[in-house]
Amino acid sequence: MAQQLLEEAIRTRECPGIYFTEEPAGRTAKIMGTGLGVWEVMRDYVAAGEREDRVREIFPQLTPAQVGAARNYFLRYRDEIERRIAENAALTPEGVVARYPASSGSRVEALPGRGCLAPSRGAASRAWARRDRSP
Repeated sequence: MAQQLLEEAIRTRECPGIYFTEEPAGRTAKIMGTGLGVWEVMRDYVAAGEREDRVREIFPQLTPAQVGAARNYFLRYRDEIERRIAENAALTPEGVVARYPASSGSRVEALPGRGCLAPSRGAASRAWARRDRSP
């Protein structure tokens, strides 16, 4: 544990604007002031051809400094972030049931456009997931 905290302190020093927190999937690098994981923003950064301007369109709440901090961490620890992106992409409803057989009694479905899973609660939850979120 002490070694992990020392490593995180070094990474925080190398990459200002990044902090670490415990999540169900383990320790993760996050962008200070947002609660967003570096992997979440960098997933879209890679998908956008590694263009910061596109990331700022996707995440308008992020400042240029926050996007830069995430990019800096990604460039230094690319393998770690790409592994987190791949792990998240592998979370399909079928994969969750295969990994956690006890959940097979309840349905799990992907939330459209969100890249995440949620327990199915019937037609009401599906209608909520499909609702128009435009401002």
